[in-house]
Amino acid sequence: MIQRIQTIYFFIAAVLLFVFAFFTDFNLLELVNKTINLFIPAIASVVVAFFSVVIILLFKNRNFQSKLSAFLILLVIAIIAYFIYSFGIKLFYKEWTFYLLPAAMLSIFLGKQNVEKDEKLIRSVDRLR
Repeated sequence: MIQRIQTIYFFIAAVLLFVFAFFTDFNLLELVNKTINLFIPAIASVVVAFFSVVIILLFKNRNFQSKLSAFLILLVIAIIAYFIYSFGIKLFYKEWTFYLLPAAMLSIFLGKQNVEKDEKLIRSVDRLR
């Protein structure tokens, strides 16, 4: 489980998403004087980070890991799209924390690629038996 490179990619994605949720202007720690529009990206990023950790624990079920990681990539794209739609593209580029979302998406994508690579390797070994 730990020795696989996709575990590191999914862990990096979870850390990046937790940093995004707790260190931005609309973080989850400051609940006072905030609207629900500010919390939706932060809550969604915590959900994606949680499922990134869950993917690490599903190392025996590679097919489900691959499907769940594809779903998480779509969720991160939805978070980015919601944020840009709600607050505009200028605010998206304003702070460094917003670049964590594409970095997390890239990390999940690389983890997904390595999960599929492992599945392909296992299938080829089973074929040789």
